[in-house]
Amino acid sequence: MKFSITRLLLQLAITSILLSKPGWSQPNLETISLKEVLSEVAGKNPEILASQKMWEAKKASVSTSWALEDPMIGIMYEDIPNNFDFSQSAYKKYYVQQNIPFPSKLLLQRKAAVKESNAFEEEYREKVREVLTQAKKAYYQYYFGLKAMEVIHHHVEILSNFSKITQTQYMVGKASQPDVLKIQVELSLMNNELLETDQGLAINVAQLNILMNKAVNSPLHLPEEVKKDSLKYELAQLQEMAKQNRPQIKVVQYQLEKTKAQVGFAKWNYAPDFMVKLGRVTSLSGFRGWDFEVFASVPLWFLQKENAELRMAQREKENLQASLNNTYNLVALEVQDAYIRLKTKERIFELYKNSILPQAQQSLQAATQSYQTEKVDFLTLLESERTLKDIQLGYYQALVDYQEAFANLEQAVGVDLRE
Repeated sequence: MKFSITRLLLQLAITSILLSKPGWSQPNLETISLKEVLSEVAGKNPEILASQKMWEAKKASVSTSWALEDPMIGIMYEDIPNNFDFSQSAYKKYYVQQNIPFPSKLLLQRKAAVKESNAFEEEYREKVREVLTQAKKAYYQYYFGLKAMEVIHHHVEILSNFSKITQTQYMVGKASQPDVLKIQVELSLMNNELLETDQGLAINVAQLNILMNKAVNSPLHLPEEVKKDSLKYELAQLQEMAKQNRPQIKVVQYQLEKTKAQVGFAKWNYAPDFMVKLGRVTSLSGFRGWDFEVFASVPLWFLQKENAELRMAQREKENLQASLNNTYNLVALEVQDAYIRLKTKERIFELYKNSILPQAQQSLQAATQSYQTEKVDFLTLLESERTLKDIQLGYYQALVDYQEAFANLEQAVGVDLRE
């Protein structure tokens, strides 16, 4: 058979493609799991820590929100002689004075502060979800970048073998110059892909390091093999889970509870506040007795100040009630959009896994057999090899796209959905 040695070597090279899985493994190298990355990010990410400190500051302010004002102490001299000899004044009074708001006001101030602290806690939890979702996506992109490098490297090796075989055959007049040039062009294109992929990998590593609060050029272990997560919930269940668990919703709920407390506080502004004063009276002859005074504020201008404050608090409550309803709708839309995208990505991945990739492997095998029987030319064989490479890359891209869509759905719902 014409070119039998050439065709045998090509057959061996192509068989190595068909028998190998997409990409190639790198054994005995340290790996870092997604769980380890997320743990690092949750504990060290600056954005998360800043949000946590803000929540802790608001939490610490609760105890001061309903504390009484500092008492005042003083001394008063009466009937001081003309020479201003204070020791000869007829009376001396030592007193302590305390302002005391109406008790219901203090309780409502504390309630408003607690709800505000709760809102900041949920903002912190929302920030954690947001940053962890970024970390998941960066991890998946890091995984894809490495797999792309593996796939391309593998096909470069195959094409290099093709090139050596074809050049040898060209030198003895058994291969055409276009075949030699075509392989060289293909190799140049793949080497260019390697450079671009390597550049993307460096960016992926830098992103993960930044999220973990490390130097951008810190070494990073290889990612573990990514497996497709399964979703066991239907859309209606996810919508209800989001309504109950999404921190973004809870933020507005607590803000609404805070304004309700502020409305109650505004109503109690019609009640008086108090000031109590206790004094100890002495004279030149010694202790004379005690003075005790009580004062109450009179909301004399309630038609202006108190009414305006109440209206303002009520409008703020109405505004937040409308905002809560809008947040419910926006979260429901976000969940539905993430769910539909996830299902679409899942179908694409299953197509690659069960149809497209096997068909591409079969196509290359068929092209190889046809080439051996001289039914197709070398360029057709090369095209089949290139198609398989692109589809292997597409397989990993589809897996990563699905996992990123899964991460988006988890953020939209506000809970982990992995089994």
